[in-house]
Amino acid sequence: MRVISVDLAYKHYSDVGVVVLEASSRMIAVVPMRLEAVGLAGTPNVSELGSFLASIAGELGACSILIDGPQAWMAPDSELEHSRRCERDLNTPGKMGLPGMTKPATYHDFAVFSIALFDDLNDLSFPRLATTGTWPTHVAIESFPTSAWRSLGLTPLPAKRKSNSADIAAWLDSLRGLFDLDVRGDLNHDELQATVAGLAGVALERRNTAGIAFAGVDPFVVQGTWREGYILNPTPDAVVDTPRL
Repeated sequence: MRVISVDLAYKHYSDVGVVVLEASSRMIAVVPMRLEAVGLAGTPNVSELGSFLASIAGELGACSILIDGPQAWMAPDSELEHSRRCERDLNTPGKMGLPGMTKPATYHDFAVFSIALFDDLNDLSFPRLATTGTWPTHVAIESFPTSAWRSLGLTPLPAKRKSNSADIAAWLDSLRGLFDLDVRGDLNHDELQATVAGLAGVALERRNTAGIAFAGVDPFVVQGTWREGYILNPTPDAVVDTPRL
């Protein structure tokens, strides 16, 4: 059982962290995928990145793709003024208002890129996660690594500009205190963020509801645009049959 998790960026492919998590009954293998090694360089392109993620998911048999970025805009009838419900519940620094409006305004371009990636994955048979209706064979899931650390009872990893290799090693060790991780190579900051967020996908693949914290509501379309949606976070029970260290 494999899951793909992405710490998204929209300016440089080198800032996009991608890992594959493969869970067995005894451990979780974590394999970083460097995009430059597969020919993705320069400024990210939605269609190019979406096609790559869907293709590699097909090759690996991964049914879940987690994306650290917003999937939709705020509902038009929301009681909230400037954000989706999941963002309010998790106190995310970026907030999605009605279409075209974000807080802060500098979040806009990244948000539009992320929503477009979710749209592209939907067209490639990875629809947004919903909890009603027929459960899809493949699914795209919104994640938020900062809240993933908190959901596990751990201090969030500092921002990339404030982290060094020693910090990354220390935070990886804290994660290994909860899960038996077999990390194949050195993780950079983006890949570690993708790893902690991806643990929710491991729980989802096993239909282990005790291992998932849901925030938000089902996504839906209004006036041709997607609204709301869930952010998923792992709990310490994300891999219930993985021995604790």
